[in-house]
Amino acid sequence: GKRLRVLMKEWGMTQRQMENDLGVTHQTVSFWMSKYVFPQSTMIIKICKTYGISADWLLGLSERRERE
Repeated sequence: GKRLRVLMKEWGMTQRQMENDLGVTHQTVSFWMSKYVFPQSTMIIKICKTYGISADWLLGLSERRERE
């Protein structure tokens, strides 16, 4: 959730814009933001491709944001 909030802030987007970009419901993004629910692997890939970030960064495993 924390990394998604960082993306939203840096891109200047609302949660609704993220929902539209990813084709998910408001409830889905809200769950991700809660820190209790993680996106499925296919959605992690979509998030990374959509916003040009690495999965390791999104999951908090690395500080390197760029995809290789």
